[in-house]
Amino acid sequence: MFQRKLAYWLTYTVVRWQFILGLAVIWAAWKWLRSTYYTPDSLHWEILTQFLPVAGWILAAIAGFSVLTAVLAWVWFLFRYRNGKTPIRLRMGEGNRAEAGPVRVSVQVDGLLRPFLGQVQARLVFKDMAMSSVITLNENVRNGGLLRTGVSGTALTDMYNRGATEAEELQLLFIDPLRLLVMPFTIEINRQMNTLARKLDEQALPVQPNRTEQQLERIETPKRVEGEMLSYKDFEAGDDVRRIVWKIYARNGELVVRIPETMDPYASHLVLYASFYNVFSGPADMPYNEQLLNAYKDIVRQLLDNAQAGEYAVRMPADQQVHELSDETPEKKLLMQVSLAHWQNDMPPAQFVNVRDAALVCLPSTVPVADAEKLLWQLPEHVPVVGVAVSGSIPAIFPIAPGEVFFRRVLRPAQKLRTMWTFATLRRKLLANEKQLELLLHRRGNSQFINAPQL
Repeated sequence: MFQRKLAYWLTYTVVRWQFILGLAVIWAAWKWLRSTYYTPDSLHWEILTQFLPVAGWILAAIAGFSVLTAVLAWVWFLFRYRNGKTPIRLRMGEGNRAEAGPVRVSVQVDGLLRPFLGQVQARLVFKDMAMSSVITLNENVRNGGLLRTGVSGTALTDMYNRGATEAEELQLLFIDPLRLLVMPFTIEINRQMNTLARKLDEQALPVQPNRTEQQLERIETPKRVEGEMLSYKDFEAGDDVRRIVWKIYARNGELVVRIPETMDPYASHLVLYASFYNVFSGPADMPYNEQLLNAYKDIVRQLLDNAQAGEYAVRMPADQQVHELSDETPEKKLLMQVSLAHWQNDMPPAQFVNVRDAALVCLPSTVPVADAEKLLWQLPEHVPVVGVAVSGSIPAIFPIAPGEVFFRRVLRPAQKLRTMWTFATLRRKLLANEKQLELLLHRRGNSQFINAPQL
């Protein structure tokens, strides 16, 4: 921790070498003028020798006062914080969760003294040493009176990866009016932000439940449930004679009727299986893994939203252990499950998917064709399968937009990888596997092979 704080001091204070360099240049210029144009009898030289020291002292006084205001504000905050008199409030998103992308982060510090005409800025430091956008604390907080009780600020921070983002530190930066000095102060925090998979356009899929379970949860509209063709009962008074199975009567002389279809007042469950199996990526592919996973999660959420928009309750088994939040609704729990999932290589799809109750199966192109074929061989033909090509989610270096030749645009994390991704070994493996997987799903029928969105 000491090394990190030392690095912050060096980053924020020593970087102000421009001021020291400027003073050195002024001093050198003065020495050069004195040695080159020194003429004691000149009136202009006499005025210059009298004016420059005064101007120098005035500039030094202004710079000293500017730096002093930042130091005093920093010392005042340090004193109050050590005595527990400076509450700090941090808010990320809505209830510490938001859709992946720009997330609103607000910081409020009570009892904070801003440098005169200066600024106090805040930044979050996340677990992977990434930093948030700068949050300028420029809003005064008053509790019904004229005196200021604190300052606050809000900014949008790009939390791009879908899943759990942990903030470990909060940095407060005291900046003097001339920006000659930055006094950092680091506060250890432990806050987690859950970023959800992004919502895409809905895509209708013909999905029906493959199993109806009798549960205690009732639904408003009963669902029609077909009677089992092999389930019979003895004929009783009041039974419809049209349901008598005459073949059985001709064989053994017993009157039996087929159990009719009923209107089940209990919930019919649609089971969605989304595999996160990945055997192609290794530890060296970590930057690519995050972006491929982000794109795949967006597709899975699209399928989940489409299924939940129907008339059936949705279940979604997980192929890995995911922490669940107890205060969530069942629908939000499934979305959180998708957002917190990660690639795994322990449970292949054939072992994960229960073919007896599957209503929809989603497979990423990180699943080898051999494993996908093993699952499809067991899966009934009426169960739709969606294959997702994830290699295109990271853009390749070609083509380049014409505007990029003249203007430099702000690149998202996935776009920063496009040069390396174009020649990456993982990309070549995925492209070859996607080609075979697409042919396999095309031969099966009742399947789709779609491209993940480009990030």
